[in-house]
Amino acid sequence: MKLEVLKISDIVPDPTNPNFMNEEMMERLRFSIKKFGYTQPILIDEKNVILDGEHRWRAAKAEGRTDIEIIRIDGLTEAQKKLLRQAMNKLHGQHDPLKDATDFKFMMSEGEREDLKMLLALNDDELDTYTNLLAEPETMPADIESDGSAMFNLVFCFPISERDAILNKFKTVPGKDNEQRFMKLLEAVK
Repeated sequence: MKLEVLKISDIVPDPTNPNFMNEEMMERLRFSIKKFGYTQPILIDEKNVILDGEHRWRAAKAEGRTDIEIIRIDGLTEAQKKLLRQAMNKLHGQHDPLKDATDFKFMMSEGEREDLKMLLALNDDELDTYTNLLAEPETMPADIESDGSAMFNLVFCFPISERDAILNKFKTVPGKDNEQRFMKLLEAVK
């Protein structure tokens, strides 16, 4: 595998690709490419069929590019090509909401609020919900303090508008100890 440059017109989208983007998502992708440049090459097979990156290819084509960076992967069976496509489209990890909140707060302090909203399709209330995760609680209920703050901190993964209701519900959950009560509460909230 090596990085190559190929004419956009020589690349073929895979008609069986189940991944799609609506126009709003495509607009965000084009915005990202304009802001940061083209940062991820298209993966293609030996017949120039896209294995991963069809939306980036479409965005580049719509912007009038004539060539694009690709990585050619030869020798895969049809099943392996589909497996690669599924993995590339779905294996992205999960985000820690507190680390996201910390990143968001920093980016906003650096003047990136509007771009953050555009790229992640967030509104002001959603951004505030994230940054409110960083706020220290005003008070910790006495019946939670005795077990330490680990369970109490888990409540702060919920939107701030739901925290009081969850903590009040916690006080009414029967159980031998706070851990057992908290686990029952989590099951009820699911």
